Amino acid sequence: MPATIETNTAPRPITVPERMIGYTIVDSPLSLGRLLVGATSRGVCAVRLGRSDAALEAALAREHPDMELRRDGAPLAPWVNTLLRHLAGRAARLDLPLDVEATAFQQRVWQALRAIPYGETRSYGAVAEAVGHPGAARAVARACAANPVALVIPCHRVVRGDGDPGGYRWGVARKRLLLEQERSAAQLAERRGTLPLEATVVIGKQLCRALDVVHGQGVIHRDLKPQNVLLTRGGEVKLTDFGIAELDRPPSLESATAVPRGTLAYMAPEQLLGEPIDARTDLYATAAVLCECLTGSPPYPATTPESLLARALTGGPPLVAGPLGDLLRCALSAHGGDRPATAAAFHDALAEVAWSTMESPLA
Repeated sequence: MPATIETNTAPRPITVPERMIGYTIVDSPLSLGRLLVGATSRGVCAVRLGRSDAALEAALAREHPDMELRRDGAPLAPWVNTLLRHLAGRAARLDLPLDVEATAFQQRVWQALRAIPYGETRSYGAVAEAVGHPGAARAVARACAANPVALVIPCHRVVRGDGDPGGYRWGVARKRLLLEQERSAAQLAERRGTLPLEATVVIGKQLCRALDVVHGQGVIHRDLKPQNVLLTRGGEVKLTDFGIAELDRPPSLESATAVPRGTLAYMAPEQLLGEPIDARTDLYATAAVLCECLTGSPPYPATTPESLLARALTGGPPLVAGPLGDLLRCALSAHGGDRPATAAAFHDALAEVAWSTMESPLA
């Protein structure tokens, strides 16, 4: 599962001595492997993907032979968390200060890459024209390959003229995953509130099947929301970003006093209150996501934990009618015992929803 360094601090410059690179290595979302982020006092200077920490550290040492390297994740936490949220589709914009050396041509290419909108691609030829060098597609490709901060400078958004992804320093499979994630997240943002009832039920059933596997391993996701639901071109649903997941185990004194973590609009009351959670907490979030698919907003939108908790405990039901609405209201119950007992039970209940008896999704 992807590691997240917990902090609520906004990205800010780190303080390290000159001629030193501070770095950290964490798990990345989307099965991209291990992610190394390195920075000087001026900004991020290295972003690398790989399979092992040793290989990533060796490559960083080769690229910066005259620099002292120090592994310390705490100062880098704001920047690493920003990057992880971006990779998971939770933030379309990624603005991090950079400290990289480049030729004038490379600088123009990298600026053009950062200008490509999230979820879109450009051909090597189009980038060459954008930097004033038509016909320099090969030079653009070389500039992409020399990019030391891939992901921050999104060279994965450059493809061949026929749409083929082409090459990528970190492997074509990773490039495809990155592009698929960005397109899916962008489509969810554009289509929010416009999904037909049938598609919503299909998404719900696939989410329940994914959760059934996750819960079967004794894991609670804790942050299920639209940004963490990946839709492939083939219509398959993939659940991503297990950065704050935890094992389903008896509550301890430490867990009872922990600060609740998650995304407000999708957090069940017990999660907001910092009480023990279980698989039914994820089912509450699943129902909240399905309500948003149909209505365009979470069932109880609110800006503070207190106001959200008040609405979840005493507010009205989500504006969804018919058998599906009844099921969602059950799954959104303030009391876990009134929700479906398992993800499999929620899936079966969705499967039993009869299309012929459904009314309009909006009451």
